[in-house]
Amino acid sequence: MFPAAPLKRPHGLIEQIPLIERAPLTEMIEHKATMNNPRLNKALATRALLVMAMALFMAPSTARSAQSIVALVNDEPISAFDLSQRINLVLTNSPRLRKKLNARLKSPTINDEFRKYATRYNPTSREELRKIQQKFVSQIRRDIMKGFRPTARKSAMDELVEERLKLQEAKRLNIVVTKEEVSGALANMVKLNKMTEKQFAAMLKKSGVSMATMRQRLKVSMSWRKAVQRKFGRQMSLTNQYLDRELNTTGGATDAEKSIELQLHRITLPLTGKINQKIMVKRFAEADSLRSRFRSCRAVQSLTVNVKNARYENLGRKRASTFSEPIRTQLLQAKVGQMPPPTLSPAGIQLYAVCGRRKVATDEKKRVAEKRKLQLQEFNILSERHLRDLKQDAYIEYR
Repeated sequence: MFPAAPLKRPHGLIEQIPLIERAPLTEMIEHKATMNNPRLNKALATRALLVMAMALFMAPSTARSAQSIVALVNDEPISAFDLSQRINLVLTNSPRLRKKLNARLKSPTINDEFRKYATRYNPTSREELRKIQQKFVSQIRRDIMKGFRPTARKSAMDELVEERLKLQEAKRLNIVVTKEEVSGALANMVKLNKMTEKQFAAMLKKSGVSMATMRQRLKVSMSWRKAVQRKFGRQMSLTNQYLDRELNTTGGATDAEKSIELQLHRITLPLTGKINQKIMVKRFAEADSLRSRFRSCRAVQSLTVNVKNARYENLGRKRASTFSEPIRTQLLQAKVGQMPPPTLSPAGIQLYAVCGRRKVATDEKKRVAEKRKLQLQEFNILSERHLRDLKQDAYIEYR
């Protein structure tokens, strides 16, 4: 018979059950608690509930036949099975759902609730208690699912419709990736997760997702990238050239110049209205006068007090390579505490005070990462534009 005494303690109900296998997105739990450590047993009990809930969360719905059609995209069907698989994937990747479920199962009252729930059934064996535990967690799952499944279903359906359109476009262009390419990408994914392919497949299965679904998603993603590159190749090439130019800073800068950082103050004398030779001479004379009165970086701002429309800026530290010629050379040749001669720029007549200088290491990895980030942003913009056009011309029927 199942002992009655444990029912008097919240942690006693669960501590006699071997913890179930890990569910996706949760860590493996090892049952190392001892019967005389209530605090540890209570924590493990809560974790056990969380693991069970996540496993039950992903159980596929059987309300609709797996082979029934839920949508048509240009006469290509989306089955209920496809939708069920994608809903499970959406739920698996939902941080809000996991956060809410985790908070619910870690509630200070969760074990007291389970105690009251289990007492109603009067379990007489460990197996009966396990089934009661499953019912308890299932009820929590259903309560939380009410708020998440409608949103997950819509997201899943939207993804599937878009994937059908993407793959149809790739087929039209005859650039669908091969099975070998998909297998290579999948192998990299498995490697990044530090698993074998068998372990990865088992993890997906516990989430209600098959390896076939994951392969199909990779196939669509890789083929779509090729389709976007085919359509916007020239535009993306020009963008890459621009990024190289911008991230390498001003053209013509040497590696030594790229590693020099200057601390600068700047005074700008704007050229407003109709500009003629007389105005230019007057403004340059004002700039020369300011330069002749320069004594230290601490007093740069005070130089502009009585000069009409003069604008002062503390630029902080700037790479020398960010400036165009001839300003770059002037700044590099100036010593700390000097103000080079005034220069003409689109903003007006400018004076720079060099107030510090240091060498900095060039971060090639950071530059490459920034370029990839900007490339991805550009790709996403072009991808969304192309997908929007495909949707406008598509025949989509929901059932």
